[in-house]
Amino acid sequence: MSSSDLIPEALADALGKIVADCRREWLAELEQLRTERRLLVAELRLAALGITTEAPADAAKAVAKPKGGVRA
Repeated sequence: MSSSDLIPEALADALGKIVADCRREWLAELEQLRTERRLLVAELRLAALGITTEAPADAAKAVAKPKGGVRA
């Protein structure tokens, strides 16, 4: 094989690796989006049922907040 034959082969190998890497990244991003979608759908279903999902810190703030906005 001459060097002119090796260049297209090396280029094809390099491009194949790039495409494989991009595909892995896209699949990871797709899975992240699917996870976020499932979470959002679950939150919307809970909201439709009238169930709120407050984070513990938010709940603590709500409990600590005085009624009427004035602290005695």
